[in-house]
Amino acid sequence: LRKAPFIDWPQPTPITYGTPLGPQQLNASSLVEGDFFYSPGAGTILPVDEHKPFPITVRFVPFDSELYEETTATVHVYVGLAPLVITIQNATKFYLDPMPVLSFAATGFVNGDGVSVLTGTDTLRAEATAASLPANYRIIFDWVAAENYSITLNLGSLEVLSRPTVTT
Repeated sequence: LRKAPFIDWPQPTPITYGTPLGPQQLNASSLVEGDFFYSPGAGTILPVDEHKPFPITVRFVPFDSELYEETTATVHVYVGLAPLVITIQNATKFYLDPMPVLSFAATGFVNGDGVSVLTGTDTLRAEATAASLPANYRIIFDWVAAENYSITLNLGSLEVLSRPTVTT
């Protein structure tokens, strides 16, 4: 009768989206010599599920198949949202000039992601018009989100400047 070898596999610490599976998560061991086959494997980027952890399974194949049988084990890893910072660029304009083009920059994308993963209206707007008096006005994003990311939004400002005067 063959024995099932014991697999020692510590519970992995939580990771953030974009962290590839590696030796910190795929570190099962056994006192019996053999090969470990992980699913999903090394280098895999797991999706975020804020409600449950993601299962990782190992199949252990002992070298001595006459004494030991193949066995499996499973652990679960929590995958958290990756931090993403969206910064609305400051802008300036002169009183009564047309509104400038407003823009933003995003830092923190991982896994080859870019602005295409942003969802929502992604409408930038200033709390000012072309006829607003000289002052500082907030520039805001009406709404934006991104799957797998926790967004920090840094608001910008539009400075309306007095028109230069010419003395003759």
